Amino acid sequence: MLWPIENESRRLDELYALDIFDTAPEERFDRLTRLARQIFDVPIALVSLVDHDRQWFKSRQGLDRTETPLVAENPRVRFYAGAVLKSGNGLPLGTL
Repeated sequence: MLWPIENESRRLDELYALDIFDTAPEERFDRLTRLARQIFDVPIALVSLVDHDRQWFKSRQGLDRTETPLVAENPRVRFYAGAVLKSGNGLPLGTL
């Protein structure tokens, strides 16, 4: 599903209100990525939040990087399976 561009500023406002970017790892998120990696037998599992110009990883398993400028630089991820993480208001904030 494509996210309407006119809602992007609202999505970013709600995401920034969480005050989560650049915070330390948390076990509650790391449990999810460890479980996803194990269940799906994949090399990388992430809780990924999409900022204006970067993709930041609140939790990561199998990847040392903490962020990427989306798909413009290495590792040049072009496809991944993910589940949308939504705010309480239903706005898409990132992915698992």
